[in-house]
Amino acid sequence: MVNKDVFDNVHIFDIAHYYCFGLTVCSLVNGVTLSLFEALKLSNEARKTTTAGEIVNLMSIDVHRLQEVIGFLWMVWSSPLQILVAIYLLWTILGAPVLAGFGIMVVLLLANIVIAGVTKKLQVCSTVLFIRSAN
Repeated sequence: MVNKDVFDNVHIFDIAHYYCFGLTVCSLVNGVTLSLFEALKLSNEARKTTTAGEIVNLMSIDVHRLQEVIGFLWMVWSSPLQILVAIYLLWTILGAPVLAGFGIMVVLLLANIVIAGVTKKLQVCSTVLFIRSAN
Protein backbone atom coordinates (compact mmCIF):
# COMPACT_ATOMS: atom_id res chain seq x y z
CA MET A 1 0.00 0.00 0.00
CA VAL A 2 1.14 3.51 -0.77
CA ASN A 3 0.72 6.21 1.83
CA LYS A 4 -1.79 8.73 0.44
CA ASP A 5 -0.52 11.59 2.66
CA VAL A 6 2.84 11.60 0.87
CA PHE A 7 1.19 12.29 -2.47
CA ASP A 8 -1.04 14.99 -0.97
CA ASN A 9 2.03 16.82 0.35
CA VAL A 10 3.78 16.57 -3.01
CA HIS A 11 0.68 18.02 -4.69
CA ILE A 12 0.68 20.96 -2.25
CA PHE A 13 4.36 21.67 -3.02
CA ASP A 14 3.61 21.57 -6.76
CA ILE A 15 0.81 24.10 -6.35
CA ALA A 16 3.07 26.39 -4.30
CA HIS A 17 5.80 26.08 -6.94
CA TYR A 18 3.43 26.99 -9.77
CA TYR A 19 2.04 29.88 -7.74
CA CYS A 20 5.53 31.32 -7.16
CA PHE A 21 6.39 30.77 -10.82
CA GLY A 22 3.21 32.59 -11.85
CA LEU A 23 4.02 35.54 -9.61
CA THR A 24 7.52 35.75 -11.05
CA VAL A 25 6.26 35.69 -14.64
CA CYS A 26 3.59 38.27 -13.79
CA SER A 27 6.20 40.57 -12.25
CA LEU A 28 8.44 40.24 -15.29
CA VAL A 29 5.59 40.98 -17.68
CA ASN A 30 4.52 44.00 -15.61
CA GLY A 31 8.08 45.28 -15.49
CA VAL A 32 8.67 44.92 -19.22
CA THR A 33 5.32 46.45 -20.12
CA LEU A 34 5.78 49.44 -17.84
CA SER A 35 9.36 49.88 -19.02
CA LEU A 36 8.25 50.00 -22.65
CA PHE A 37 5.52 52.53 -21.94
CA GLU A 38 7.91 54.65 -19.88
CA ALA A 39 10.53 54.55 -22.63
CA LEU A 40 7.96 55.60 -25.22
CA LYS A 41 7.14 58.77 -23.28
CA LEU A 42 10.70 60.12 -23.37
CA SER A 43 11.55 62.76 -25.93
CA ASN A 44 14.79 62.65 -27.90
CA GLU A 45 16.22 65.53 -25.86
CA ALA A 46 15.47 63.73 -22.62
CA ARG A 47 17.13 60.56 -23.91
CA LYS A 48 20.28 62.54 -24.71
CA THR A 49 20.56 64.12 -21.26
CA THR A 50 19.92 60.98 -19.18
CA THR A 51 21.88 57.77 -19.04
CA ALA A 52 20.40 54.32 -19.50
CA GLY A 53 21.13 53.56 -15.84
CA GLU A 54 19.04 56.50 -14.66
CA ILE A 55 16.14 55.48 -16.86
CA VAL A 56 16.30 51.87 -15.67
CA ASN A 57 16.48 53.03 -12.06
CA LEU A 58 13.40 55.24 -12.42
CA MET A 59 11.45 52.50 -14.19
CA SER A 60 12.47 49.99 -11.52
CA ILE A 61 11.17 52.31 -8.80
CA ASP A 62 7.87 52.79 -10.68
CA VAL A 63 7.37 49.04 -11.07
CA HIS A 64 8.22 48.46 -7.40
CA ARG A 65 5.67 51.06 -6.27
CA LEU A 66 3.01 49.57 -8.52
CA GLN A 67 3.66 46.10 -7.11
CA GLU A 68 3.36 47.43 -3.57
CA VAL A 69 0.03 49.11 -4.33
CA ILE A 70 -1.38 46.03 -6.01
CA GLY A 71 -0.26 43.87 -3.09
CA PHE A 72 -2.21 45.95 -0.58
CA LEU A 73 -5.19 46.90 -2.74
CA TRP A 74 -7.33 44.12 -1.25
CA MET A 75 -7.18 45.92 2.10
CA VAL A 76 -9.40 48.70 0.72
CA TRP A 77 -12.45 46.44 0.86
CA SER A 78 -11.27 43.83 3.35
CA SER A 79 -10.36 46.03 6.31
CA PRO A 80 -13.70 47.86 6.65
CA LEU A 81 -15.54 44.56 6.27
CA GLN A 82 -13.43 42.92 8.99
CA ILE A 83 -13.96 45.87 11.32
CA LEU A 84 -17.73 45.79 10.80
CA VAL A 85 -17.93 42.03 11.39
CA ALA A 86 -15.78 42.32 14.52
CA ILE A 87 -17.91 45.18 15.90
CA TYR A 88 -21.11 43.22 15.24
CA LEU A 89 -19.76 40.10 16.94
CA LEU A 90 -18.50 42.12 19.92
CA TRP A 91 -21.85 43.93 20.10
CA THR A 92 -23.65 40.60 20.44
CA ILE A 93 -21.37 39.65 23.34
CA LEU A 94 -20.67 42.93 25.14
CA GLY A 95 -23.36 45.36 24.05
CA ALA A 96 -22.94 49.15 24.19
CA PRO A 97 -19.37 49.25 25.62
CA VAL A 98 -18.17 48.26 22.15
CA LEU A 99 -18.84 51.85 21.08
CA ALA A 100 -16.08 53.08 23.43
CA GLY A 101 -13.55 50.83 21.70
CA PHE A 102 -14.81 51.91 18.31
CA GLY A 103 -14.47 55.57 19.35
CA ILE A 104 -10.88 55.02 20.46
CA MET A 105 -10.18 53.31 17.14
CA VAL A 106 -11.56 56.30 15.20
CA VAL A 107 -9.53 58.77 17.31
CA LEU A 108 -6.35 56.76 16.72
CA LEU A 109 -7.09 56.59 12.99
CA LEU A 110 -7.41 60.37 12.84
CA ALA A 111 -4.20 60.78 14.85
CA ASN A 112 -2.44 58.42 12.43
CA ILE A 113 -3.61 60.52 9.47
CA VAL A 114 -2.29 63.72 11.09
CA ILE A 115 1.06 62.11 11.98
CA ALA A 116 1.42 60.71 8.44
CA GLY A 117 0.81 64.18 6.98
CA VAL A 118 3.42 65.77 9.23
CA THR A 119 5.89 62.99 8.43
CA LYS A 120 5.35 63.49 4.69
CA LYS A 121 5.99 67.24 5.00
CA LEU A 122 9.18 66.61 6.98
CA GLN A 123 10.34 64.06 4.42
CA VAL A 124 9.79 66.51 1.56
CA CYS A 125 11.65 69.23 3.46
CA SER A 126 14.59 66.95 4.19
CA THR A 127 14.73 65.85 0.55
CA VAL A 128 14.77 69.48 -0.63
CA LEU A 129 17.52 70.32 1.85
CA PHE A 130 19.55 67.31 0.75
CA ILE A 131 19.24 68.27 -2.93
CA ARG A 132 20.25 71.85 -2.17
CA SER A 133 23.28 70.73 -0.16
CA ALA A 134 24.34 68.32 -2.93
CA ASN A 135 24.36 71.13 -5.51
